[in-house]
Amino acid sequence: MSPAEEAAHLKRRKEIWAELQSGQVAPVESKRDDGRGHRQKEFAAETSTRTGVNKRTINRAISRAEALGDDITRIKGTSLDKGVELKSRFMCFQSRLKAFQSCLSAFLGLLQSCFGCHLWDMNNEGM
Repeated sequence: MSPAEEAAHLKRRKEIWAELQSGQVAPVESKRDDGRGHRQKEFAAETSTRTGVNKRTINRAISRAEALGDDITRIKGTSLDKGVELKSRFMCFQSRLKAFQSCLSAFLGLLQSCFGCHLWDMNNEGM
């Protein structure tokens, strides 16, 4: 299975796991004398136990799949379908998003100073 497929499948598995866990009260298992139980395992820890894959690797794959969204299916089978390339694409996306946000903030500030109002204020008579 390619890194993109693995990430997409782990993301879907986490969604299914979350649906199964919602609303369930897990029984408290304890061998302690004071009766305190152990917390239920989180998704990555449970998956790691079942698959033998490192918990950090699972979390990394899921974060890549969530960040790339639908693009992950387009990457499958291409030269970009490598863990390093997925990470690079994710980092590039994050840096471009930050640059876009700062440009948008500056643009909105400029418009506000020119027109004296907020663009999101629809009741403003100034525009």
